[in-house]
Amino acid sequence: MKHILSLTLLLVVLFSQCKKKDEPIPQTGPIKEIDVIDLSIDGVDAKNVSVGEDLIVIRLPEGYTGGDYIKPHFTFGVGYSTRSELVNGFSYEGKELSLGLDNAVRGARTFKIFVIPNKPIILPEPVRDHQITLGPDAGIKVPVTFHGTTLTVNDSGKIVQNPIVMLKNQATGRLAYWLHPEIDTPDGVKTLKLSFPATIASGNYTAEIVWGSKSEVLSRNVTIHTGAVQLRRDRWYMVQPSRYFELTGFNISKESKYEITISNDHTTPRKIPMHFKNAGTLTGDLPADMETGNYKATYWQDGKVIEPYDEKLGVDKYIGDDQFYIKKVSDQPLLRIISQPSRAKAFQNEMGIALGYYPSFVDISRKEPLIAYRQRSGAFPNRNDLVLVNAQSQKEYTVPYSNSVYVIFGGFISFLAYNIPDQVPAGKYEAYIVTEFDKTEKYSQFINILAN
Repeated sequence: MKHILSLTLLLVVLFSQCKKKDEPIPQTGPIKEIDVIDLSIDGVDAKNVSVGEDLIVIRLPEGYTGGDYIKPHFTFGVGYSTRSELVNGFSYEGKELSLGLDNAVRGARTFKIFVIPNKPIILPEPVRDHQITLGPDAGIKVPVTFHGTTLTVNDSGKIVQNPIVMLKNQATGRLAYWLHPEIDTPDGVKTLKLSFPATIASGNYTAEIVWGSKSEVLSRNVTIHTGAVQLRRDRWYMVQPSRYFELTGFNISKESKYEITISNDHTTPRKIPMHFKNAGTLTGDLPADMETGNYKATYWQDGKVIEPYDEKLGVDKYIGDDQFYIKKVSDQPLLRIISQPSRAKAFQNEMGIALGYYPSFVDISRKEPLIAYRQRSGAFPNRNDLVLVNAQSQKEYTVPYSNSVYVIFGGFISFLAYNIPDQVPAGKYEAYIVTEFDKTEKYSQFINILAN
């Protein structure tokens, strides 16, 4: 009997231990936040309102009657409250909206709100076909308006600020290019400006504007043609021993022969072969023995000079004529322009504002200061001497800085002024600027100091 009781007791203990081992063990730790916000909107199906971890997306249906106004119905989770006026209703057109919530235990959190109308992309003009000949000025300009909040989201919930244009090949229906248009507002009319890359293949395409999760047909037929070669006037800043550079443009042919000549008044011109990389790029290498200095560039195709186009606007177009700046060290200053105050000219920027500038000149009168644009980073040095070397006698003359400056572009660029002393005879001179720390390379041209 004792044996039976002992066996029974043992089985009970074993059964009890096995049962406890199989039961789930309670876990401690943070509780996942759920039901922070419940949101409904009159006239909008619940499936079109989504609340994510930190964003709220409202997709308005076709025929939504609320116009530029939404009256929400919020229910907040336990412990959450808000002081935002958005709970009383809000306008959304062209706005960035956010809703802040407070919670004494879990802390504050913020939800960005995105409102996406049924048709957020509106093209006020009829869709038409476009014929494009590739080049720097080739493009499409289309009036467009975007409705909804300033920002939108795509189907993956990623925030999107700017639209893109999708080009599909008409022959295959396949996606060919994603392009990033500019949005401009001339005369108060929002306009989409679309440019085409130099490497785009000729052919027929359809174009769609894509903004987040919505799209609209921009053109059912965009025909791309190749045109005459056009090479971009560029600038290169090189430090020894770097010698590789690229030249960009449009309609570059693999069958043509391209060359570039770089030269200044102090060295023998060097003609360098260029190599085809693609329809928009040529590559080249300067000779290893090319001296440091400032150089101008001349482009050649099949033995004929090609005048480059200059796409630079505003300030960058008027800060010197040289294209190659080969320096000893990366922070070496550059002598980019020598001119005189009476030589001032003006141009109109894209906004129609007249801005003055000083073009480069080599004939220097003593009746007014010589002014020099020396590009240099860092603190303004105490010494800023102009050194003139007579091309015939090789005699050096040091002209001290006059402590006067001439500025352009609202002071963005300053020209140092120098008064040419009488002891500097008339003639042709090399020129460079010396500080107590460094010096520029020689100006690419000889300057001609006049007798009076």
